[in-house]
Amino acid sequence: MKIIADLHTHTLASSHAYSTITENCEIARDRQLKVIALTDHAPLMPDAPHEWHAANQYVLPQTIRGVCVLKGIEADIVNTDGDLDIPDYVIGKLQWIVASFHEPLFPPLSADDHLAAIENVCKNSLVDVFGHLTASGYPFDYSEAAKLFTKYDKIVELNEASIRSGATKKINAVRLFEACKKEGVKIAVDSDAHYCERIGDFSAVCEILNEVKYPEELIISTDFDYIINRVNQNHPSAPKIEMTAMRG
Repeated sequence: MKIIADLHTHTLASSHAYSTITENCEIARDRQLKVIALTDHAPLMPDAPHEWHAANQYVLPQTIRGVCVLKGIEADIVNTDGDLDIPDYVIGKLQWIVASFHEPLFPPLSADDHLAAIENVCKNSLVDVFGHLTASGYPFDYSEAAKLFTKYDKIVELNEASIRSGATKKINAVRLFEACKKEGVKIAVDSDAHYCERIGDFSAVCEILNEVKYPEELIISTDFDYIINRVNQNHPSAPKIEMTAMRG
């Protein structure tokens, strides 16, 4: 399996991260990745950049050091209605949206509340992927959630940083992705890198993929055409990516 994309990465614009977008792209290039997503935190997180940081990403070239950079954000789920901490005028400009739970903005509630929030986020057509759903403190019915991911065509992330840090217990990841496998859910293998040397490092998540025997055809991180076509179809107000140009 050849992974060509890392679709959840941070730069020093999120002040608990330590590298620039150029440094991230240089490591991505050296590790033969074709795509990374720039997903710094949305503005309500305590150390997030101002919303203008996300809105102004149009000034970046589509490729940096030969790597396609999806202009995106990691948005926070802020309530059970599935609202996100990102203004409408910003979200419409972006090419990749990760939605995640973080305690400062969504303190853990009941499993039913977490599932309700997930269902309502699923109804947001601009959200591409759920970030680190297996983090401790946010239980929910994995089987019911997997059905929602299939119904609404949402991607679920297997997050390297969450596993490495211990925030995700392996048993939770295995249970979620076994449920997703049963329902044919598309998944992404992401580093959630906060330092450039972590870009493209998927060693812990690949162990779980192998244990679950997740079908390669459902792992979007291997499929350049799928990623670019999804961006163009699901984000019509964002800059269109020319496939021919990306292929060189």
